[in-house]
Amino acid sequence: MVENIWLTSSLWIGLALLAALISIRIAVSVALIEIVLGAVGGNLLGMAPNDWVNYLAGVGAILLTFLAGTEIDPKVVRKDDMILFNWGDGSPDPAIPLDNFSVRWTGSLYLRAGDYDFFPYTDDGVRLYVDGQLVIDEWHDQGPTQYRSSLPLSEGTHFIRMEYFDRTGGAQANLWWHNVTVYPLWLGEYFSNKDLSGSPTVVRGDDDIDFDWSSASPADGVPQEGFSVRWTGDFFFDSADYTFNVTADDGVRLWIDGVAAINEWRDQGETTFTSVMPLSEGFHFVRMEYYQNIGGAVARISWTK
Repeated sequence: MVENIWLTSSLWIGLALLAALISIRIAVSVALIEIVLGAVGGNLLGMAPNDWVNYLAGVGAILLTFLAGTEIDPKVVRKDDMILFNWGDGSPDPAIPLDNFSVRWTGSLYLRAGDYDFFPYTDDGVRLYVDGQLVIDEWHDQGPTQYRSSLPLSEGTHFIRMEYFDRTGGAQANLWWHNVTVYPLWLGEYFSNKDLSGSPTVVRGDDDIDFDWSSASPADGVPQEGFSVRWTGDFFFDSADYTFNVTADDGVRLWIDGVAAINEWRDQGETTFTSVMPLSEGFHFVRMEYYQNIGGAVARISWTK
């Protein structure tokens, strides 16, 4: 039994600090961790309370209730269809400050069996969990940076959690994943509308994006006009300046590692657009979006160094 009042108080404060550190590390409410450590301290370590400690505990309970409430009551709760954000120097919501904010996204996804690559691209810190397993831990200040984690997944529902914080300056958060077993090159998602909304009508693997559908449908179940497509793939590049050439009739957008390279999202005849991007050696994530309104339908992409 600890009799010294100062030693007892110091031990309780030490347990509270330990609870905070554990909470940050494992992303569980600090209130729950404090309860567990409090039980350990009281029952296993023989740390009996006295009048002074009881007073501190009463005040602490009020503060703890408030702090625990802020943990489970974030400023903004909303549904995001995708984690594809570049807020720049702005804020993700009027209720959120321009700097020093954080976000936690969670979702359950039904995925086909295969080897998956996950690509978070953030400015600043990021942590990514798949089925409770921490697969990327880059929780520090940094400029826009992409990370990659590869892991095999069985067919079924998988739980994804991504945590992000912005310190100061630019704010960007993106997450993509790709089943390299089922779709070794391009994953094509074909939508029966012009704005990539809702669920795709057809999902398939495309070896190349080199299409001239003219007035035909791009896939069974997709209309001949008024459709859109999103292609995604991760490819190995040498360290060099690459020239990306995109041809479209009608609108087209292109991103490399979450960085917009081409944005020509409008009705137009067959037109080719070019963008030069410096790339480091390694895998890079390429995303191309396309829509067709009426008339001809053309979509192509190529690159050279």
